[in-house]
Amino acid sequence: MGQLTTHVLDTASGQPAGGMAWTLRRADESGAAASGRTNAMGATTGLYLREPPSSGTYELVFFAGDYFRDSGTDLRNRGFWIRS
Repeated sequence: MGQLTTHVLDTASGQPAGGMAWTLRRADESGAAASGRTNAMGATTGLYLREPPSSGTYELVFFAGDYFRDSGTDLRNRGFWIRS
């Protein structure tokens, strides 16, 4: 079983981005390998893959739009591309 770590900072507030949703998935979108939320320090603790990953390309997606929307941050002039 492998482990992946990352840390997310909210540069608008200068604080860790605690509670931001994320998902790790194959780039061919065949399914999520893992998902969760960052902890209070903005880290992905316990990001363990359910099974050994097969060879391929993966992407780690952070739901920053949802995070900022939930925090009340105005995103109109922040340079974010927001998926609907």
